[in-house]
Amino acid sequence: MLGAGLMAGCGAVEEGAGGARTPLAQVEQGLGVESVGWGDTLTLAANGSYELYVDGALVGRDARWLEAGTYSAQVNAGDVVAVRVERGVGSTWSGLLADIKVDGRLVLSTERLSWRCTSTYTPGWETVDFKDDAWPAAVERTTNWGSPWGPVAGIGSATKWIGLADSAAVTFYCRATVLGCGPDEARGKPASSSGSGGSDTPDKAFDGDVNTRWTSSASTGSWVQVDLGRQTLIGRAAAIWGWDTRFGTSASSVLEGSTDGVVWKQLADFSQPSSTIGTRLFRPIFPRAAVRYVRMRGTQWNGATGFVNDLQLFFPCSQCGEDQALKRRVTTSGSSNGTTAELAVDGDPTTSWESDRANDGWVQVDLGQPLNIEQVDVKWGWDISGQVGTTASSVIKYSTDGLTYQTLETLTHDTETSGDPQTILKPFSARYVLFQGLNWNNRWGYLDDLKVIGSCQTCGTNLALGKPVTASSSWSSEYPSLAVDGLFNTYWGAGMSTGAWLEVDLGQEYPVAYALVAWNWDANIGDDAESVLEGRSTTGTWMPLGNLRHTDATNWRKQGLFFLPETVRYVRFRATRWNTGWGNVSELQVCTL
Repeated sequence: MLGAGLMAGCGAVEEGAGGARTPLAQVEQGLGVESVGWGDTLTLAANGSYELYVDGALVGRDARWLEAGTYSAQVNAGDVVAVRVERGVGSTWSGLLADIKVDGRLVLSTERLSWRCTSTYTPGWETVDFKDDAWPAAVERTTNWGSPWGPVAGIGSATKWIGLADSAAVTFYCRATVLGCGPDEARGKPASSSGSGGSDTPDKAFDGDVNTRWTSSASTGSWVQVDLGRQTLIGRAAAIWGWDTRFGTSASSVLEGSTDGVVWKQLADFSQPSSTIGTRLFRPIFPRAAVRYVRMRGTQWNGATGFVNDLQLFFPCSQCGEDQALKRRVTTSGSSNGTTAELAVDGDPTTSWESDRANDGWVQVDLGQPLNIEQVDVKWGWDISGQVGTTASSVIKYSTDGLTYQTLETLTHDTETSGDPQTILKPFSARYVLFQGLNWNNRWGYLDDLKVIGSCQTCGTNLALGKPVTASSSWSSEYPSLAVDGLFNTYWGAGMSTGAWLEVDLGQEYPVAYALVAWNWDANIGDDAESVLEGRSTTGTWMPLGNLRHTDATNWRKQGLFFLPETVRYVRFRATRWNTGWGNVSELQVCTL
C-alpha cells in the first residue's frame, strides 16, 4: 500500500490481484529474507477447482478434476502460499493436495502442521499480512496414494490431502508460510535438554507442532538441543519461544551450534519483548554454519522458566542473480488499451503495461519482504506518435515499508531510444520498487519489463583470488587467469563447448561451502545450458559440489551456490551441456566457512 505522501502524486490506486497490502508486520523481526531461487514450482490438485496465490498475487487457477497443475513463480522464504478450493460437482468431499519445490528440493507440502484452513471468507485472506491465528489447523484426509482416488501424478506419494473438519464444505481457504529453502532439518531428530518441566519434554520443541512445547525446569542458562545426525549447513532459523512474563517484559535467548557437542558458537540472537511471545521469529544465520548440534539457550529469563514451542532449521538459500519481481504482486495508477500492470513483471519483454494518464503514471511491485538488490533492469518508453517533445524521463524509487521512498535513479529517453532497455547497477534494500513517469510530454507511457535482481553473497576471503589456474583451452587473449582476478568485466573464453573446464588450485586444503560464479554460454544455441562445480582434495578424486543452470533470461548473471562443506584444494568449473556453443567465465570465487 502506498503511503499518503506518494499517493498524492500518483492518484487513485488500481490494485493487481490480491487486494490491498499493508507494511510488513513488525512482529516478524529480523527476517533476513532470501529468495528460494530460480525455477520455483508449485504443483497442486483439488477435487474441484482452485485459485493459487503467493503473497496475494494470483499465480494460477484450474478446474481439472484431480489433475495436478504446475506453476512457476518467484517464492521467498517467509512468503505466504494461499489457495481457495471449491468442491467439484458430484463430490461429497473437498480437498487440496500440493507440493512446492525449488529445483527439486521440497520446501512445503500439504499437511496438518503447516497449513490452516477455514470456510469463512475474509477480505485480504490471501495476503502476507493477514493474521490467520484464529483459523484451525488443516485436517488430513489421506495420502496422495491413499483411498479413494489413488495417486495424482506430479505430487509426492507421502503428501497429504487436506481440508476442513466439515468435509461437506463447498468452498474453503487455506494458507501456509514457506519457512525456508528446504525441509526443516530439525523435525523429529533426537533432542535433549538441561532439564524439563513435567511432560513438556525436549522432543516437543522439534515436532513441528506449535501447540506442544518443551518447558525448562530452571531459568537463565537452560537449554534445549537437537542432534541433526550429521554435519549440516544451516542458513536460517525460525522459533516460537517464551517465558513466564510475571518475571519481566523482555527476555533473551541465543541459538548456538557445534560440530562435536562440546565447543559452541553463537548462530543468532533470539531476544524478544513479551508482546511477541507466540509469534514465529525468523533469523538469518550468517556466515552460514556447518553444524551437527544446535541448541537454544536462555541468556536472560529474569528468574523465570522458559519454553520453546517450535524450533526449525533450514538449509541456506540465495537470491543471487534472480529476478525478484517476476510474477510478484503489482499495483498501478491505472492502465489502458486492455493492458494490466502484471504484464510488466511477467518476464516477457514483448508484453506491456500502458498508462491511462500522461506524465506521472506508475507501476509498483511488492517483493513480499525486504530484499537485498544489486540491479534493476527497465524497458520503458512513451508515446512518440504525436512528436511532442524529443526527450522523456521516468524515475525508479524504492521503499522498505511502502510509506517512505527514496530515489534510486532518474531515467531519460529520446525519440530514438524510447523502448530500449536500461540497467541500473546500484545496491539497495527494499520491499517495494516503483517505476513512475516524470515527464512524458503529456502523452501516455508504457513499461515492457521491470526486473529487480537480487544481490549475491560475496566471500569474506575469496580463496580463488589470484591463485594458479588452468583450463581445457582458451580463446585468443581470454586467459584462464581472468576468471580469478576479482573483476566481473574480464573473462576466460573457453574456446570450446561441452566438456570445457577451468580449474583453480587453492594452494592448500580448505573446508569450502559456497561459491560465486558468473558465467555464460552462446544463447543463440539452445534455450538453456548447464555446468557443474567440482572439488577434490590433494590426493582425492573429483566430486560434485553443485550444479549451475542458465536460461536466456539469466545468462551472464552471477550465481551463488551453497553446498555441504567439503575439504578441497582444487575447484573445477566444467561445462556439462552447452549445446555445441562456446562459453565464458567472468568470475569464480570460492569461500571457506
